[in-house]
Amino acid sequence: MKNLLRITMLLGSTLGLAAMTSCNTEPNDVWLCGNLSDGTAVYWINGEQHTLESPGGEAVAYDMAVVNGDVYVAGQLQPKDRTKQPYAVYWHNGKIHLLTDGSYMSCAKAVTVTDAGDVITAGYAYDGPVTRTRSAKFEYTHRRMSVAKCWKNNTELYSLTDGKWDAACEDVIMYGPNILLIGYDLERNRFERFVDPYYRRPSIWINGNSYGKSTPQGEWEPLHDGCGAFYTACYNGIDLHIAGYSDDNLESYGYYACYWDEQGWEKELPDSYNVRITGSCTDLSDWYLCGTNDGNQGIYWKNGKSAKLTPDGSSSADAIAVLHGDVYVAGTQQGQGGYWRNGEFQSLETRVENMVGIYIKEKQK
Repeated sequence: MKNLLRITMLLGSTLGLAAMTSCNTEPNDVWLCGNLSDGTAVYWINGEQHTLESPGGEAVAYDMAVVNGDVYVAGQLQPKDRTKQPYAVYWHNGKIHLLTDGSYMSCAKAVTVTDAGDVITAGYAYDGPVTRTRSAKFEYTHRRMSVAKCWKNNTELYSLTDGKWDAACEDVIMYGPNILLIGYDLERNRFERFVDPYYRRPSIWINGNSYGKSTPQGEWEPLHDGCGAFYTACYNGIDLHIAGYSDDNLESYGYYACYWDEQGWEKELPDSYNVRITGSCTDLSDWYLCGTNDGNQGIYWKNGKSAKLTPDGSSSADAIAVLHGDVYVAGTQQGQGGYWRNGEFQSLETRVENMVGIYIKEKQK
């Protein structure tokens, strides 16, 4: 962040010209959000950069939503004051709103806006009870676990887990009139060996309550009862799809990206070994996902069929949007931020750590 002014002065109008030049042939309006390599969190509107407020600290962006031209970003404020812990926050058109008071480390990972204009954010906070856990085979430690959280405007709405194990919300969407939250619970080591297998349970909450699928006996069970996590959800008004990862072999060090429908049927994605799913979207008839594999190669999927953005490991796919069949993927290529439109990279000519959001709208004539 300290280098932002210096970099801007050095590049001057060249940066602005390059950014706008990359968008001159763009047929739509494009909103992007990401974190620069110098530690600054920003968003762009058609290549014009806007910095997120970070009073007394550094900002980190995790998700973006655009509603009627207003930009909402979920993230974290990391204070320079060492007596404070990182805050969960959101920004409205760059202005910061604190969701927590800095007593415990917290973070907002996702944001959406209701039809009534309420800002719904989701993430985690380490404000649960102190828990006794095993840190080695015969050793115990006492620490707080992260609690999955949801906030409405500037106030906590739901505390979704009990703090006995680490948990977090990774995404939030409106599911009709309901708030649907996804993420994971029961993050822990299984304490069976000196090098313990890693474990998480994928979790879904609707309006603060755990959600599952109905069994033939009329009971409810979790949508996924194995190891994994849900990272992104997409609802087109008819069908709900959720994506994340599944790991049925806890003795291995790999996993596969998967997606699920409302009935809980798990579908493994091709080219998805060790892929972190980062985004999803729909154009009503088709469903799209994006992510990056462990070889630093960006990929997106249309209805489960994969397409690699680069032939080698020089890219990341961080967010996805579709408009009239045109596929937009925000990410990085060789450290430069930007987006692909139908496979062609549009560079912002800016060094970027990662992109976190993209929104597309037809240009007004």
